[in-house]
This record gives sequence, structure tokens and C-alpha cells, in this order.
Amino acid sequence: MRQSREGPHQTASHRARSTAMSSLVSLPGVLALAALAGWAADRFALPAGWMLGAIVAGLGLALTRERAPAVPAALQRIALAAIGVRLASTVDPGIWPLLGTVAPALLIFTAGLLAASVGAGLLLARVAGVPRATGVLAFVPGGASAMVAMSGDVGADPRFVATVQYVRLVVVVLSAPLLAALAVWAGGGAEMAAIPGVSRPMIAAGVAGGSSVSGALVPHAVTYGALIGGLVLNRRLPIPAGGILLPLVLLLGATLAGWPHAPLPAFLGQGAFVVLGLWVGLQFDRPSLRRAGIAAVWAAGLTLALVGIALVLGFGIHLETGMALETALLGTTPGAIDTMTAIALDLSREPALVLAMQLFRMLAAVVVGPAVVRALAGP
Repeated sequence: MRQSREGPHQTASHRARSTAMSSLVSLPGVLALAALAGWAADRFALPAGWMLGAIVAGLGLALTRERAPAVPAALQRIALAAIGVRLASTVDPGIWPLLGTVAPALLIFTAGLLAASVGAGLLLARVAGVPRATGVLAFVPGGASAMVAMSGDVGADPRFVATVQYVRLVVVVLSAPLLAALAVWAGGGAEMAAIPGVSRPMIAAGVAGGSSVSGALVPHAVTYGALIGGLVLNRRLPIPAGGILLPLVLLLGATLAGWPHAPLPAFLGQGAFVVLGLWVGLQFDRPSLRRAGIAAVWAAGLTLALVGIALVLGFGIHLETGMALETALLGTTPGAIDTMTAIALDLSREPALVLAMQLFRMLAAVVVGPAVVRALAGP
């Protein structure tokens, strides 16, 4: 009789726990969990914290739950478009004149860095046993979020790309103190000089990921027009990584035409990183996790080699153009654009030029990267 009295109570308790757990792994619950993890990672100032936290949350669900809700394709497309707009919004029209005097040297540097990145990616693909497209995209220094976002469109493994790109970011950030000391030595401890037509607020806006624009209707129409237009065009134009490239190109075109744009709200940009990170994390399983761990070790060493090559190229830009050596070194470091530009604000005589060089390198990699990966994806 005691068992019969306890049985219904135990069944009801079990059902309550099951209901609570099922609500947790519903799509809204999973998104909330990923957002909380992203917020925590960002609070600890981890590189790409919102995306990293969401990856960890998705990975935990993927390894502990037999079935977890998938991220809807429509939500992924909106996230990609938001990331494309956010990348383009870092470009201020005042940056373009800074690049005019060093454009030839900068083109040679960017081509050399991309070639070195492709070589490192091919080597990584060989030792890690992954397709060449995956290895190369994992090492293209065009912004970790952008490269992860492109992985699905160009046939690369987003789990592997996310792991290697994050290792690249961490290595560059950890080496930032050494790079800063090198910049101080190169600059001889010189104070930063003012640059005509470029102000600290403009530089700070670029570092923060948005332009300093008025709150009028036109800037918002330009920004959201690029977002929506990119989404619509992506359904009609089958180009590699169109989900992120088309909104980026639309907003860059508006910027070059002199139309002001408004920055995306912080919650929309952060939400895009959460969606992207959750999508990547949910695709992990134990074999792919072991493979990513092996790749991380190789990626750390290859990243250090890539940083060394970039510094040599920066020294070449200094010799060719007469640019201050500390500016050339900080401007050619591949990755962690916000970290290097923040250091340049304190150490470089030309911090805006550092920002311009970093943005040029990032945009070139985003535009050229998919085509290179597609070309290498063949047998």
C-alpha cells in the first residue's frame, strides 16, 4: 500500500522535472542560456566573448542532451546580415584618405598576409586531417565572427573554424604586451601627434564598432536598408558567403557615397553573435571536440609564425613608405583589431592609420576569403 501511495507522487515529481527540463531545452530557453553564457564571457573581457560563451553553452547542450533544438535558418540569416552590417559600420569615411599614400604598400602587405594565411591553413588541414577549405578559412584573418559565419556557405566545418579562429584571437591578445613593448621601442617613446581631420572620438567609434552619426531618420534608413536589402538579395544571388557580404557591400557603398549610417543597437549585434555561437556549439560531438583540441595546439604555433611574418611585412611597409615603425607594426598585426587599435591610441603617433590598416586588412580578407576557399575546396 505504501508503494501505491508513493507511486503517483513520484510520477508527478518526475513529470514536473521533465517539464522543467524540456522548457530549458526549448528554443527560447536555449537562446536565453546562450545569451547568459555570452554575457558572462563578455564580462570577463574574453575575446569575442558573446560568441565564445554561446559556443560553450551550445557545446554543453550538444554533449549532454540527445536532442537539442536547432537554430532556425531564418534566424541564422538575420544574424549573418547583422554581422555584415556591423563590420561595415566600423568604417568611417575619414579613414579612406589616410590609406591613399600607403595604398600600394598596403595592397602588397595584404596579399602577402593572405598568402601566408593560406599556407598556414593548408598545413593545418594536412596535419589535422580536415578538408583544405576548412583549414584555410580557419586561418584567414578577417574577423573571427565573419569567418565562422561564412563557413557554412563555403563548405567548411564551422566547429573547426570557430576553434582555430578563437585560438588565433587568444594568441594575438596574449602577445599584445610584447607587441606594445616592441612598438614603444620602435617609436622611441614618442608622444602621439595629432592628425589633421581625424579626432579621437572618430577613432574610438571605430574601435567600438559604430560610427558617430546623428540620430536622424536617414542614417537609420541606410543601416536597416542595407540589412534588409542584403537579406533579400541573398535569396536571389547565389554568391559565396552572400549572407554576410551583401549587407556589408551595401553599407560600404552607402558610406563611400557619403550617406551617413547609424550603428546597430548593441543588443542586435550581441544577439547576432549569440545566435552564431549557439549554432556552432550545437554541432559539436565528442569526435569533433577531440579533433578541434588537436588542431588548437597546431593553431597556436602557426599563429605565432603568422604574427612574425606580419611584423616582417610591417617593417617592409616602414622602409617603403617612411611610415613610423610602431604604426606599421601595430597596423599589420593579424587579428584583435580592437586590442591593437586601443594600444595604438596610447603608443602610436598615427593611431587612426593603425585603425585604417586593420580595417583594410579585415575587409580584404572578408571579401577575398570566400573565393580563395572555394578555389581550394576542389579535390
